[in-house]
Amino acid sequence: MNMADIHKAIEAEIQRRPYAKLIKSKDPRVRFQALRNFYRAADREIQQAGRAEWGIDPYEVDWLNVFTHIERALWHDIRAADAVLYPQYPIGPFFVDFGNPVAKVAVECDGFAYHQDKAKDASRDEELRKLGWSVCRLTGSECIRDMNEETLEKSVPRQMVDRLMLSHGIGRCA
Repeated sequence: MNMADIHKAIEAEIQRRPYAKLIKSKDPRVRFQALRNFYRAADREIQQAGRAEWGIDPYEVDWLNVFTHIERALWHDIRAADAVLYPQYPIGPFFVDFGNPVAKVAVECDGFAYHQDKAKDASRDEELRKLGWSVCRLTGSECIRDMNEETLEKSVPRQMVDRLMLSHGIGRCA
């Protein structure tokens, strides 16, 4: 990366910074608009980076203060796998828990509070498919399940992330 590219990257991050701070808002309208604005400002870098590299620093936003406990657990698996899945990614009128806009793959954590209506989730998945996206779902209990310490078998979320990396090329090890 030359000095001009470094300067552009710094300027882009400075432009996104106000949105990154607003993403932590308790007001959902403010948070959702900030997410849309943040990713709109980052879109060029994300697209240029491609499906297997981060276009922006994945820690530019303090996601741990935004995530639910099940999203936080899955985020740890995503980062451990070095998969490129952007948190709270906007797609049309929706937000997916984690998405890669270049590969058009999304991962949803189905917690009890927000995903009781399976028909609504199926309809939403169909709308996302019409927009060209693949959607993978994990239950909340799957998201928080750890690796089996006795057998060293990877957790269900980590196995799914590994499969997505192979099938969609969304990580450095893909």
